[in-house]
Amino acid sequence: MSKDKGCWIKFNKLTPPEEEILDPKAAAAKKAPPKGGKGTSSEDLKPTFGMAWLNLEDLLVPGGLETKQRVYL
Repeated sequence: MSKDKGCWIKFNKLTPPEEEILDPKAAAAKKAPPKGGKGTSSEDLKPTFGMAWLNLEDLLVPGGLETKQRVYL
């Protein structure tokens, strides 16, 4: 891998902060556990970080306008 023919791309998936609820009735309803065991899965709440090398060498060919790649994170 040559550093001048591509770039590193980094992905960060973070959980969004919970919004503050000003209405006390809505706050009490939000604190109640979800019925039927449904809700946000614990996998969705975990932060995820990834990094992949994106090879741009195909764009150096004269007339090269696009490249298609599958990058594994």
